[in-house]
Amino acid sequence: MRSLAILVIGLIVGWALHSVIYKQPDVVSDIEIIAPRTENIPQQNTSLLAETLETELTKKTAPSETMAEKPTQNKAADHQADLMQLTNALKNKDTDLALAICNSLYRAGQIECRSKLLAFNSAVETENGLGRELLHMWLFDHPDDIEVAIILVKEAVREERFIDAARLLASARSYQIEPEAIESVSREIQQLARASMMKLDLREDFVTQKALLRIFAEIEPERAAWRFSLARASINLNDYDGALEALSYILFDPDYGARATVLYDQISQRINLASYSVASLQRTGSQFLVTARLNGVHELVLLLDTGASLTSIRADKLREFGLKSVSGQEIILNTAGGQIRSTLVKLNSLSVGGQPIRNLNVASLDHFKSDADGLLGMDYLRHFKFVLDQSNRSLHLTPK
Repeated sequence: MRSLAILVIGLIVGWALHSVIYKQPDVVSDIEIIAPRTENIPQQNTSLLAETLETELTKKTAPSETMAEKPTQNKAADHQADLMQLTNALKNKDTDLALAICNSLYRAGQIECRSKLLAFNSAVETENGLGRELLHMWLFDHPDDIEVAIILVKEAVREERFIDAARLLASARSYQIEPEAIESVSREIQQLARASMMKLDLREDFVTQKALLRIFAEIEPERAAWRFSLARASINLNDYDGALEALSYILFDPDYGARATVLYDQISQRINLASYSVASLQRTGSQFLVTARLNGVHELVLLLDTGASLTSIRADKLREFGLKSVSGQEIILNTAGGQIRSTLVKLNSLSVGGQPIRNLNVASLDHFKSDADGLLGMDYLRHFKFVLDQSNRSLHLTPK
């Protein structure tokens, strides 16, 4: 009996031991299977993290893009609000506020504001000149606006304010560099001349006529017709000195030279030349040579050229007299043969007929196609009333 009990206990213990030994590999196997899965977890988390970051980045980027677009939208809205405010200012005829708003818009590239000013001018042009006043204010801030200038010119011509029209054209021309704009100014001058000259002739208003032609000659100095007409207007006012000065610019002009010379000689005979200094002239072809004295010492023979704005002297002569360039800076001279380069030399004095001009800058010419030592230009002659007596070959000068 005792033996049986021991046997049963042994069987129970053996079975328990067997269970423990048999299941141990299962535990190890579970660990081996689980371990690789544990190693893969970081990879799964990294991918998930990347997706999460990309999503968050998209979410964060979207608002920033919206914010980037928002200022542009705000600006557009602001411009529309400014345009509305401009409309209201014009409606209330507040020209100062309208101009301030329009200038601000124009600087921001909103050029449609300008058309509102033009429309306003058209709508109220008969109401106390408000539109004209506003365009004048605009032109003061934008002097290169040729279209606005011409609008104001046409209004001035309609009201026969011819001098105002001419001054507007002179100002507009000074700001233009494009050939088309320059040509448009020239056309307006021609139209203004046609509209004004005959009326002023009929009224015998030679004072206005002379002032108008002087402005034309300043705007287009190359057009001989203005100088010739200016001389005629001056004669009507008994201003013979003014007539001679106008004609002196065009004595050698291919179109007006012959007529200018006849008129010039007629005027010269009416002037009392007793108080004038005289310099002898020597004819060379269709022009004249005159003797000048440089720095009170050196004699030069210069070609008289009333069409030249600057007196010029041969470079070798200047070097011979020990004279050097003022600064070495080059200038461009427009001559009948084209453009040439030169430098300026300052003279203590230059005298013709005993009439000196001091501290005169002259151009130094390396290549001068003449036997003369240079040419005498209007920078010297403009200081004098002068008469060129061609028949007697003499130049008469008296200080202005």
